[in-house]
Amino acid sequence: MDRIRQSLATLARCFAIWGALVRNSFVRSLEFRLEFVGRAVVEVVWMGSQILTFQAAFRYAADLGGWTPSEMWFFIGTLLAFDGLYVTFMHPNQNQFGALLRNGQFDFYLIYPLPSLFLALFRFVNVHGIINVALGLGLTVWAATRPDIHVNVALWLLYGLLGMGVVAGLAMLVTTIGFWTIQNANLMWFFFELYRLGFRPESFYASWLRRILLSIFPAAFFFSVPVQLALGKLGGFWFVWPWLLVGVLMSLVAVTWRAGLKRYEGALS
Repeated sequence: MDRIRQSLATLARCFAIWGALVRNSFVRSLEFRLEFVGRAVVEVVWMGSQILTFQAAFRYAADLGGWTPSEMWFFIGTLLAFDGLYVTFMHPNQNQFGALLRNGQFDFYLIYPLPSLFLALFRFVNVHGIINVALGLGLTVWAATRPDIHVNVALWLLYGLLGMGVVAGLAMLVTTIGFWTIQNANLMWFFFELYRLGFRPESFYASWLRRILLSIFPAAFFFSVPVQLALGKLGGFWFVWPWLLVGVLMSLVAVTWRAGLKRYEGALS
């Protein structure tokens, strides 16, 4: 019992420290309010362009790849909301990881009272990503209340978070490769281009690409599969597969991160 209380106290202390780091990132980002407003305008325009593009396509077809207009709006809202979480918490840290290794600042991550992997992926926060989250949630709620679709909110939230787990696992794996490379900018670019394939339902792609997005690089599990499960378009094994996928990815991350730490020599080596 004492060990459990001690573990919970340590966990609470870690989250308190991380919370302070997050607040610091928010304060620094919000010092440039005009940039924040400009970014909000850009995101609204981007969301509007996505809606108008599909709205134009739906003028000539009742559905696209088996997706009705309401289902497509729900998908786009989900994409914006969960992609906003990725952009807020993970993307800025991925971009900086290679520089941390080169200039030796990663040494400080090893002495923080927080897991180094957690800090490497979540130390800095991009406050502009909150705009995407807010816009996405608004569009998602609007689409979910339309009379021609039924959404299981519990499944949407659960498997949406699992989709974020898949994103996190793949991002961690790609980031960890930075221990073996001098520059990781090309790796980040490659990851993000593959990541963007999840911005459309996998049914929009050719059969060979669909198989890749459901297996080799499972981008379909980022947004499409969670939305389809919430809409009742998928069932059976699809309820189990995301759990297995997250488990496999996290196990691979644990192994590769430990190997990377052994390889890392520090700034003074």
